[in-house]
Amino acid sequence: MSLRKKKAKSEGGEEKKEKKRIEGGEERKEKKRRSLGSFLSLRRKSSAPSEASFLLRTLSSRTSHDPVLPPAGEQAQLCMEPGGAEGSEVESDPEELGRTVMEKLEQVLMNGTSGSPEQNPGSLLEAWGQKNPVPAPGQGSRAGRYPQPWLHQFHQRVQQSVELHFPCLPAEVSAMQQPPQPSAYLRQVQEVVQGELLRLAPVLQEAGLLGTVIDRYHTHTVGQLERLLQKNLNTDQTFTLLEWTLHTYLSGDLLGHRDLHSDVTNHIDFLLYTECVQRTCDLLLKTSAGEMEVCLQHILSVGGYEETQRSPVEEATQCVGFVRRAQELSPTLEPRLRSLLSAQLRECVQRYVAMEKKHLGQTGLKYLFSTCNTCAELRLLAVQLASEVQTDAASPAAVKLLKELEAQATKQLLHTATHNTEAPLKTYFKAAGEGDLGELQTTIGQLFTHLPLVNDKDTHRELVYSVYQRITTSYLRHLLLSNRSQLEGRWGDFAEKVRRDAEELHTTFTQQQDGEVQRCVLLQRVSEVLKTSGVDTLKLILTEIITECPHISKEQLSALLKWKGRLSKQEMTEVMDAVSECSPQMASPVSARSEPPLKAPSPSPTSPLWYRALPCLRQPITA
Repeated sequence: MSLRKKKAKSEGGEEKKEKKRIEGGEERKEKKRRSLGSFLSLRRKSSAPSEASFLLRTLSSRTSHDPVLPPAGEQAQLCMEPGGAEGSEVESDPEELGRTVMEKLEQVLMNGTSGSPEQNPGSLLEAWGQKNPVPAPGQGSRAGRYPQPWLHQFHQRVQQSVELHFPCLPAEVSAMQQPPQPSAYLRQVQEVVQGELLRLAPVLQEAGLLGTVIDRYHTHTVGQLERLLQKNLNTDQTFTLLEWTLHTYLSGDLLGHRDLHSDVTNHIDFLLYTECVQRTCDLLLKTSAGEMEVCLQHILSVGGYEETQRSPVEEATQCVGFVRRAQELSPTLEPRLRSLLSAQLRECVQRYVAMEKKHLGQTGLKYLFSTCNTCAELRLLAVQLASEVQTDAASPAAVKLLKELEAQATKQLLHTATHNTEAPLKTYFKAAGEGDLGELQTTIGQLFTHLPLVNDKDTHRELVYSVYQRITTSYLRHLLLSNRSQLEGRWGDFAEKVRRDAEELHTTFTQQQDGEVQRCVLLQRVSEVLKTSGVDTLKLILTEIITECPHISKEQLSALLKWKGRLSKQEMTEVMDAVSECSPQMASPVSARSEPPLKAPSPSPTSPLWYRALPCLRQPITA
């Protein structure tokens, strides 16, 4: 009985001791938590370096169950706190510290500000980093530093922050409307992304977490650019987007900032970036080809255009600017775009020429002027789209077709001019008295009613001069068909009359051109032939005629000498033989579109002395 009582008494005593020991342990833990709370409270109230470094020394040097003893001064402060006790131990809980760090980071990420010193989680992140040391080289820079659940939660908070702060895309517009210029949106993206990264860098860079923020912003930015590509962008807007992606995004104005460069290099997905650039280039090629197609279809649909409308070829010429901008962006993009637009133009030219040739003979002057202008502008466009290392032969088929069509239209135009001026000239040479060129001048003005349709200045000048040549040649033909004696009876000094008529015609054609028109000297030279009797002088004058007016044939010059009279057959033969010796090509008339040289060709060493002296014997007639 006594043994039982002793045993029961002993067991009861042990239970009491165990209970007392457990209660004492709980008490000590509670005191430790109160002491740690008091210490953290004191640390927030004080900014002294010794106090700020104590928590970092404590968290970085102790294990999960080591006692923590603050410095003497801090022990005294802790003893003054409610529930504090001198010499008490402080224990840190890693999970509790991780939750605290995440809460502070969430505040910084979401609020868009680094916060006050009490809210800045930099010191806590440093302590958290000590609890999760950086892995050794070769073990990777991302895995292992922080617990995976905590790191996954941090990724989620960063993604939420990115979506919160990132600018929204411009509002959707209908397919018939052009979206707003993306430059304003891209500037906003640039300001927000760089601003957020520079704001978070001091907090997260040393802790090794800035790379996550950079990666999330990079991925989100590329995604927004992809969505922007799906909008109704024109070529100019696509160029703006591509220029920003290539020149701004990785520059010092954004991700290439000196405080971000090392982290950007290590953490962004460059493959994602290059794929985005490639898709932007593809869209640029597509939109450029689309705008070019619209202009070329306009050419095919209207052929010519009205005076109040803009030239469709002029609109297509603007596409050449796309090639220049592409050349500034990338040496590989430019040849792709140039080749694409050249192929489109070549196909359009083939269809245009085939269409025009079908009804060229049944069209009026207005359409002929328009066709000549369109051919000239398309040829210029083909040359501009040709590569710099190539010449006009780069697209021989297109250029050749356009030249042939332009020559046919010009021939038809000159035929119409000759036909329309035939009656006024015939009337003029048969009229009584000295006659009047008024009717002929009126007809010439009517011929050029639709000349404003020709925008190309070279074509404009060549057409006026070609008609000028054709009408003066018709004037000479009617003169040679007239009876010399009757004409001399009505005109008196017919040589002077021809000279005055030449001046009037020149004035008439000058009025058709904005500036001075090149003078056709044929009638002035004819007037000099009619006044001259010397054989040598006639040789000089006729040589000047065939030099400055290559469209005049040998037969016409021989007929002029016969009509002039007062020359023997031997003298006429001497003059014509001398002229033929110097210019054998005169026997083959050139085409009506040929333009006379601006100055006489240099005499060859084998030419007669009188011919070699020609340039200095007479001054050329100028306008």
